[in-house]
This record gives sequence, C-alpha cells and structure tokens, in this order.
Amino acid sequence: MRAYLGKSIHRKFMALMLLTLLVVNVPLLAIYVGVMKRSLNDEFNDRNNALLTTNAASLEKPLWDFDYDSLPSWADTMLLEKNICEVRIYDHRETLLVSVESATQDHWYSHGDHSVLSTIVEREVDGKIVKVGRLQLHFDHFGITETIWSVVLKSLLLMSISIGAILLAALFFNRYWIDRPIFRLMKAIAATQATGRKHLVEFTEDDEIARVSASFNDMQNKLESESLRIKRAYKRLTDWHNNTPALLYSLDSHGVIRAVSDFWLAETGYGKAEVIGRRFSDFIPEQHLAEYFNKPDTRGLKAGEFAEVTCAFRKQDGTIIDILIRETIDSDSLTGEQMTLAVMTDFTSMRKAKDALRVLAETDSLTGLMNREGVANVIRLGVEEASATGSSMGLLFLDMDRFKWVNDNLGHGAGDELLQLVSNRVSGLTQENEFVGRFGGDEFAVVVKGENAVDRVVELAEAIQQALGETHCIRGHDFKVAVSIGIAIYPDHAKSASELIKSADVAMYHRKNSGRNGYTLYDQKLGQHAGQFLEIEQLINQALANDWFELHLQPIIDIQEDRMTGLEALLRLNHPENGLMPPQQIIETAEKSTQILDIGDRVIDLAIEHLATFQTIPLLKDCYLTVNLSAAQFLPGLPAKLATKLMQHGLPPEKLVLEITETVLMQEIEHLGEIFDAISALGCRFALDDFGTGYSSLSYLNEFPVSILKIDRSFVRMMADAESHPVRAQKTQTLLQGIVAMTHELNLDVVIEGVETEEDAERVHDLAADMAQGYYYSRPVPIDQFIEDARWASGAMAG
Repeated sequence: MRAYLGKSIHRKFMALMLLTLLVVNVPLLAIYVGVMKRSLNDEFNDRNNALLTTNAASLEKPLWDFDYDSLPSWADTMLLEKNICEVRIYDHRETLLVSVESATQDHWYSHGDHSVLSTIVEREVDGKIVKVGRLQLHFDHFGITETIWSVVLKSLLLMSISIGAILLAALFFNRYWIDRPIFRLMKAIAATQATGRKHLVEFTEDDEIARVSASFNDMQNKLESESLRIKRAYKRLTDWHNNTPALLYSLDSHGVIRAVSDFWLAETGYGKAEVIGRRFSDFIPEQHLAEYFNKPDTRGLKAGEFAEVTCAFRKQDGTIIDILIRETIDSDSLTGEQMTLAVMTDFTSMRKAKDALRVLAETDSLTGLMNREGVANVIRLGVEEASATGSSMGLLFLDMDRFKWVNDNLGHGAGDELLQLVSNRVSGLTQENEFVGRFGGDEFAVVVKGENAVDRVVELAEAIQQALGETHCIRGHDFKVAVSIGIAIYPDHAKSASELIKSADVAMYHRKNSGRNGYTLYDQKLGQHAGQFLEIEQLINQALANDWFELHLQPIIDIQEDRMTGLEALLRLNHPENGLMPPQQIIETAEKSTQILDIGDRVIDLAIEHLATFQTIPLLKDCYLTVNLSAAQFLPGLPAKLATKLMQHGLPPEKLVLEITETVLMQEIEHLGEIFDAISALGCRFALDDFGTGYSSLSYLNEFPVSILKIDRSFVRMMADAESHPVRAQKTQTLLQGIVAMTHELNLDVVIEGVETEEDAERVHDLAADMAQGYYYSRPVPIDQFIEDARWASGAMAG
C-alpha cells in the first residue's frame, strides 16, 4: 500500500481526503445515532407512562365493584395500543385476575427487547386513598430499534453521497489544477536533464504551483547565465595561467609534468611537447638532484601550506639558473587524483643582490657597524662554532649613561655624533675575531671569540671605559662618556645564543642599577635575580588574568580649609593566598616588560569606573582622583582612550588628574609634547610627583602643562629632623616656603607628601601650602571600604 501511494502525489491526496472524511464523518454519525436513540427512548417511555396512568384510571371502578368479568375486555382493549404486548391485572391482595398477551408474543419473546411498567390502582374513600388493585403492562421495543436502524441507513446513504461528491470534486481539482501543472514542470525538468539546455514551463494561473514554475524558469535563466559566466571564467583563468608572468606548472603524484604555462615555456625555451609527460627531475642538473629530492613531501601538506626548495634548473639552451620552487597539494575534484601545483622563480640575479641586501640589512646606517640582526647572527654562529670546537666566547653589552641628556640639551645631531664617536673608539680597540655592533639606541655589543675570551672580555671592558672616559669635544662641548657594561661568557653563563644575550643584558642592567660607569660579569646571583624577575612577571600575568589587582585610596587634604579635596589611586596586587604584595617590586618588574601597559589600562578602567561612583556620594562628589602613569603608557592612543572612558561614564575630565614623575619627562618618548597637549586640551590635569628631587624640575614646569606639584616626602622628614640637623631643617623650611610661593605665582597647586605626625601637619600648615597627604590623615584604604565609609559619613552629615 505504501509503495502504491508513494508513486503519485495524486494517490496520496485522494487517500488523505478519504481518510479525513471518514475520520470526521464516522464519529459525527455515531454521535448523531446515539442522540437519536436517546431521544426516541425518552419519547417511548413518556408515552408508555401516559398509557399506564390512563388505563389504571379506567380500571378503578371495575376493581372497586369487583366486576372481574369485564376485566378481560379491558385488557383486550389495551392490547390494541401499539407496542403493548402483555397486560396483567391484580386485585388489592396481589392476586392475578387477568393476564392477556399480544398475538405477536413469539416475536417479542424471541428478541427479548421489552420493558415492564407497573402502577397501583387507588380510590378515594371518605377522604382516604385505598388500594383496589395493580396494573402491569409489558411494552415491546422492536419498533424503536427499527426506527433507529432506519435513521442509521439513511445517514450512511447521505454520508456516502457526500463523501463521493467531495472526492469527485477533489479529484477534479487535483487533476486539473495540481497534477497537470506538475506534469508540465516534470516534463521541463526531464527535458533539461536530457539536453543540458534550459526548457521553460508555461503557466497561466497565479497560484503556488505557478510561482514554483516561475521560480523554476528564473532558476533556468540564472543557471544559463551562470554556465556562461563559468565558461568565461574558465577561459579567463586559462588565459591568466598562460599569460601570468610566473613560471607555473603542475605535477602528478609521480613527479611527471602534466601542465605548464605559456610563460614557463617562453622563459625556459622548451616547447610543450618537450616537457609534458616528462619528470621534472629530468631538467635538474645531476649535481643538484639531491637538493631537489630532499624537498619536503607535499603529500603531508595541509590546505594553505606549501613546501619550498632551492636548486638549479637547466634551460633548453643549456643555461643553468638558480630557481626557488614553491609547491602545494591539490586534488582533482573529478578523479580524486592528487596533483602538485608549483611555481618556480628564477633568482639567479637575486642571489647576488641578496648578499648585498643582507649586508645592508645587518648594517647600522648611522655608525656603519652591524645592527641588532647582524650582531644576533654573529652571536648565533659564534655559539655554534664554540660548541663544535669546545672553545668559549664572550659578549659585552654596552649602554651609554645619560645619553638622553645629550639629545635633550645639545640636539639629536650631537647625539648622532656621540654615537659615531663611541662606535669608532670601540671598534679601534677590537682585534681579529672580535665584532662590534650597535644593538639599538645607545646600546652596543662586542663579540669576542678565541681561546682567551674570558680574559680578553675583562681587558676589553677596561680599555673601553678608559678610552671613552677621556674628554671629548662635540659641537663645542667637552664631556666624558660613561658606559655601563655587562659581560657574559659561553658556555659558562649560557647554553644558547639567546641565553647568552639575556645574561649579558642582565649583567648590564645590574651595573646600571648599581651606580653605572663600570662593568659587571654575570654570575649566578644575577641569574637568581633574573629568576625572581621572571617569577614576579608570571605573578603579574596571573593577577591580570584573575583580576587580583585592586585600588586603594589615600586622601589629599586641603590644609587651609581642613577638608578632603582629592584622592590618590594606588594600585595593589591582592594575592588570594599571600595577601597584598609589595607594590614597588611589582611596578619595577612591570616597567621592564610590556606588562605595565596592561596594568596601566587596568588602573585607568578601575579609577574612572569608581570616579563615576564618587559623583553619587556627597562627601566625594567634589573630589578629584589622581592616577599614576608610567612612561610606557604615553602612547599616541592615550588621549583617545581617556576621552572614550570619560565619555562612557559621563565624567568631567577635570576630575581626573594624571600623576607623573620627572622620569617620564626624561624619557625619549616620540611625540611626548603632543600627547601632553592633547590630554590637557581634553580637560584632564597633570600632577608632577616627587618634585624637588630631580636636577631639572624647574624646566619641566615651563615645558609641560603641569597643574599640581607634589613635593617629595623627604623635605618633611628633613624639617622634622631639627634636633639632629637644625641648620638643614631651617634651610629645608626656607626652601619649601620658596617653592610654595613660586608655585602660587605660577597658579599651580602644591601638595606636600609624607605628613605622618601632628607636628608635621602643623609645620606644613605654617608654609601656606594648599594641600597635604600622608599617614597622619589616612593610610591607603581599599576602595570598596573607602566608598562604604564615605556613604556612611555622607548619610551621617545629612542626618
């Protein structure tokens, strides 16, 4: 049955229609018959009860008068009523007086479908009801059943006529409005499959099948257009393959040439018949076959990957050229055969230029020495040579001290002359197997090879210091060059070239942090220091990933009005197991890596987010917030980043104060002035921290848009030390008075740091300074706790 229906939508439609009509009409017929049967039964019972009551009333007098002879005639009269099949009359003692049956007794007894009704015959005597007998009637139900079956048969006949009419109408509709358009569509599809050309479907209606036919016609038109486009694209692709100025070819899985571009033929001089079907290796000179066959196996390549090899190639005229081959794998979509797609490049002329370019790429244009890449290659090759011969190799890292001062005060031209002077002096001290290079900026590297490398590096370091320590004149200025030198030996201090560079760098930075102008030989302790550096670096990465950084706040007090006017945001790393970590070590490590940028972004995000919260707390609403910035954060995108963050929270820029140190201003940061001007134009203010400890602080006040000066805590300590050093304490107080007066003349605010006792607060107050900060007023407090306390205090003030 399923197979029969599956061959035609028409059959499925008719079967569905018939099933639907049966499912709907059969239950309705059953319900109708049930309702009809119940109605007839109720009517029959009402009629029978009425007959029983009427006949009982007519028997009252004969039974009272004991006229029993007339009772049979009464019973015969009752049997004349339709459906009464037996009459029984009893006296008041329930003695059967008359029992008369209908002539159809055999019929109703045979089907047994009858009912019995009985009632008491009563008479009123002297106001009392007296029983005189009982009447019992038997009723035959055969008439009701005949009526019900008659109704059922008529309903079935009507339902059959209705179903037949509906099926005929559905058949007609399906045949002319569904089957015929579908047959036309199928015919067009079959014709398209057989001929490969489009065949459109004709239609006149505007129904769903017509829309399908229209879509089919549109698809046919699009397929025809797409087929033409593909043919044109194939021709264009073939033209590109042949005319592209690249040596294109393809190989089968056995290395046999299957296709070459016209350009390949033109450049090599071969004809297509000379190369198609031959192995590509036939064109490789014998002495270069090993290079070709040692190339990576293309069968292991993934999509998008390629293998390459350099070797020689013999052209048709016998000329040998150097070629670079790049191969990738592809599969034929029809046969599934794997093919190798390749392009070869003639770089014979490029090989000569390559050596020249390598020299150029590894040469510093200013000094003529090797640059960073050249030095790295020399170190790598030196380590390989020392490892093979069992010898040693030394590396010196030189960093010029206070080179920025020359650039800032004498100009970059003077700085370039100084770099050239240093390169000439150091190069003049080197011997055979010793190489000098400029590693970058004001850093130089010297590679020392040979058996006596250990002794030679120390001798050379001392000679460099002595030579550079002499007086030099550049652009009319006499000065001495100081350098910090780090020394590392392979294999004593490193197992690889990268480790050797790192060890020399660690030793150089240790020298620079230990007083500069000298040399330091790498040892295990320095390695441990580097290990600690790495450990802290990893801890910072964990803190950034797990959100362990948090802000603590320390109030800045207006000492004249005795109120809080600002807050400094201090970053703290709160380890889940070890608690708060020392901030100085964290910041120093981060500033030596790129982590300071991520930490700086985190501080800015937290600060601005909480600054927005301050606006909802009366006690903090008018306070500004200072954020410490590192020199590494002064990138061109900093102003836009600050503007975006402030705009997101709807904050006035003047509420954010960026706190910097003189170290930031001393760095060689490109476009530093422009970055400062852009941030200042945005509306944010700058505070110069640790003022008074640098050697050129006053020049920065004139050069950069600073609004607040934060005087270093050391001045407060020196004033407090009046008993031990009274003269110094007095001079310090006089100096601070001068600084405060000067800053007020410049319309700058002054914050004095390090106020830790009541006596400190009184001294600072007497200086007429604007603001103060220190443990006397408050230690740094976690920001959530600070905000909670501020909310409570604001509520208490309001109450």
